[in-house]
Amino acid sequence: MNIRLPMQCLRYASVAALTTAAWWFHADLSAPDACLDMGGAFDYARWLCDIEGIEAHAYIDTPITALPSFPVFATCLVAYVAMRMRPVRARRGAPGR
Repeated sequence: MNIRLPMQCLRYASVAALTTAAWWFHADLSAPDACLDMGGAFDYARWLCDIEGIEAHAYIDTPITALPSFPVFATCLVAYVAMRMRPVRARRGAPGR
């Protein structure tokens, strides 16, 4: 069986997963600013936007590693890099196949 097609599908899947995870991670990072721009109050403890802005929430410095999307993004990034770091001989097909 030719291994080229499954590996190419895996490569495309890793790109799609990385793109989706990066979009989610970016959305998490920009959530406080987007909420405040809309006139809401951002709850840093629950990482949610209070759009009505009735209650003022205290600012809590949250590291990016504490965001729920960070481990997903990091895992997808490692998978993508692993797919790209395969030896050249393995990507081209070993001689004699």
